[in-house]
Amino acid sequence: MKKFILLLFLSAFIKIQAFALYATVSGPSTVCPFTKGHVYDIRIYSNVGIPINGYTFDMLPPVGLYRGTVLEGFPTFEKFPNSNLTKIKVNFGEPGDLEIRFWVQGITVFSRTFVIIPVKVEYPGVVEPVIPDSYACAGAAKVVSVNNLVEGACFHHSVEWSIPAGWSISQQSGPNYSLSVPANTAPGNYTVGTRGVYTDRNNATTPWVNKTIRVGAPTAPVIIAPSQADQHWVSVSANSIAGMNYNWSVTNGQILSGNGTSSIRVQASCNLSFRNMAVNLTVSNDCGSTVAATKQIQIVCEGYDPEKIISHAAGQIELNLLELAEGELSTSEVSLHDFNGTPVYNKKVTIEKLIIPTSSYPSGIYYLKINSGNKVIQKRIFINYKQ
Repeated sequence: MKKFILLLFLSAFIKIQAFALYATVSGPSTVCPFTKGHVYDIRIYSNVGIPINGYTFDMLPPVGLYRGTVLEGFPTFEKFPNSNLTKIKVNFGEPGDLEIRFWVQGITVFSRTFVIIPVKVEYPGVVEPVIPDSYACAGAAKVVSVNNLVEGACFHHSVEWSIPAGWSISQQSGPNYSLSVPANTAPGNYTVGTRGVYTDRNNATTPWVNKTIRVGAPTAPVIIAPSQADQHWVSVSANSIAGMNYNWSVTNGQILSGNGTSSIRVQASCNLSFRNMAVNLTVSNDCGSTVAATKQIQIVCEGYDPEKIISHAAGQIELNLLELAEGELSTSEVSLHDFNGTPVYNKKVTIEKLIIPTSSYPSGIYYLKINSGNKVIQKRIFINYKQ
């Protein structure tokens, strides 16, 4: 007898588990006060994830929209035939933390579940200006907007704008406005702000939220690149600014990919007599303004001799051509280039030693190239007149 009772108990327990239900909810967790018709999609599943169509909403208490223990109203339920979907529509009133509560009843008494949907009813804390790409052109109008002013919700408040003197703002539709910038506006950064005014709260206001808007040319780009490049490609990038057009160019190298964006891949030309690659960037916006920047990258390819030859205070470089050519000296062509690759000295010689006067050259890095027969020697030279 005890075994039979135990088996019945286990059988009942298994049935309860097999027919247990759970609900998934899709809908807003935060809504504006005094708004109506908010929709929540409820889908019912078994405990093993199977959609359940044969269920009902049990109206046993507590069912409805509750503020704590106080019943504020009853949502409307629309169950879709042959589906596990039910839509609930709810109207909200005063701000506060509310709950939508209801029972879901399956095909047996054991398959019942209680569903609670927490909803926060509150006014938006701020009304924030939205300025696409953060720039505007003098003498033109720009479409701007505000957040937290969604069409059909929060209709109970208006927006105040704070704009520079001489500018104007006019509402277009919903959260969209037209911001007009006078033609005589000087290039630079300006401040635009917004705040909400709640007409149903005795015109209480939210804090001002300010954004920076640039008129005219974009700010100067900052190029980020390695100091040296070899026979492999290197990545070069600039600060990414929305709404900007990027135009890259390279001297003593080539762009492999990315032109028109804020990041490119470049390949240095290793066969040049001087060892410097310039990466140039111009940025512009719809106003037609352009700002340029340049980054110098030293080319150090395979076979390059990084040895430094120091020019002393005497203002000259003494070269032992026979030693540099490793004993294979013939008629040599010696050339010297500054850091930007501009030739500053060139001479053909047949002597073993050569003195190059440098007193007229500014201190800095130079590149020496010696063509001697089939041998090419390249060195980096640091001219410094300090003892």
